[in-house]
Amino acid sequence: MTFRLRSEKICKRRNCLISITRSMIGNGTELNELLYSFSEGLITKYGINYYVKNIKIKGRKFKLGNCFISAAELSRDLGYKYVEGIAISKTSGQVFCHAWNIDENGTPVDVTFKDAENYDYFGIELPFTQIFQIGKMNGDIWYCALPYLKK
Repeated sequence: MTFRLRSEKICKRRNCLISITRSMIGNGTELNELLYSFSEGLITKYGINYYVKNIKIKGRKFKLGNCFISAAELSRDLGYKYVEGIAISKTSGQVFCHAWNIDENGTPVDVTFKDAENYDYFGIELPFTQIFQIGKMNGDIWYCALPYLKK
């Protein structure tokens, strides 16, 4: 499935809102809600369920809250496929905007959540070239991509 960039004006406006929110509150609930509001239409219409497993990668450490850059790095460095969408806590029902990968064996994997079995994952596979393009457009800031895309 192919998605296109939204207009330059919309991308700049969304990048500005995301950057301001991140600088004011960090990776908190308000930022998550903003990202989801920008991405919800695509996720709802085109997202699919993924059964994700935790993995560790020798010689690398990944931090909670850095899922977008971690997934992008694994795509760039190891050729893993990049998936972006939401993870829903099975205990609280809280929705998190999140990114994960599909490894070389076709297994969906997560390196930032330590307890993937406690979440339902729902997302869209995106080509790394598009992730790279959006990161470049945002001043080499590797963060979420779905807010900048449309069908």
